[in-house]
Amino acid sequence: MTFPTKKYFTNAISAVAPFTEAYDSEVETDTACETVNLTRFDRNSNKTMGAGTFIPEDSGVDGELCNSVSIMSFHPNSALNVTDTTAVDYPYQAGAATVKMAQKLPADDNGVTVVGLPVIGFAGTRIVNGAMSYGYAQEHKTLTITSGGI
Repeated sequence: MTFPTKKYFTNAISAVAPFTEAYDSEVETDTACETVNLTRFDRNSNKTMGAGTFIPEDSGVDGELCNSVSIMSFHPNSALNVTDTTAVDYPYQAGAATVKMAQKLPADDNGVTVVGLPVIGFAGTRIVNGAMSYGYAQEHKTLTITSGGI
């Protein structure tokens, strides 16, 4: 997932909504992390919401994504062949996951608020069957929630 506008909202003394954490460039280890909530589903729509964080607790779902580009890996071997990922425990053989971002913009003049963060993403999958393997990418599905207004 990438947050293409994050740098414009977090490089200040305080973050600008919908982002909640500012990045301090004078601190070497500082990051502008955003809390997200992950729900995991199996193929029969059973879900686990757990408690804790993405890392290090295996059952966790509440976690933080700290970079402008964050890769969530549901398997120890990333389909994208990268090592710097946010590891997510996935208790099922197969299924799906949803990521909820509860941050929101202030209401506009009509009282409409938008919940979530500006994010673009895709899922990369690699399937290995003996000596054969193949992969594919699929864009993330999105849902924008608004409230109020006329």
